[in-house]
Amino acid sequence: MRLNRFPLLAAALLLAVLLLAQAALAQGAASVSGTVLSPQRQPLVGAIVELLLDGKAVDMDVTAFDGRFNFPGLRPTGPYKVVVSIPDADPLSSGTFTLSPGQTMDATVTFE
Repeated sequence: MRLNRFPLLAAALLLAVLLLAQAALAQGAASVSGTVLSPQRQPLVGAIVELLLDGKAVDMDVTAFDGRFNFPGLRPTGPYKVVVSIPDADPLSSGTFTLSPGQTMDATVTFE
């Protein structure tokens, strides 16, 4: 009995195309990261950092012990904006910015 190899070949081809597409998207992805600092330039733990795209929240992070936040795997587009909130202070926001493919942007914020 002879097996039809077409389904196996089609599945292998589809898998190869999907893997190549994922690799291409990963190369084009951008990221935004930074540190939230106190007026004394010390890292702030627990700051809420929101990433906005066209004025709408698309991601959120909370700073850890080192004050760092990170938004990986972003579409290279814009306008993005970073908004940082801590208790007993008005939120701080960056200006708007556009990301290029593969760009890593530093958005460090210091409360005054």
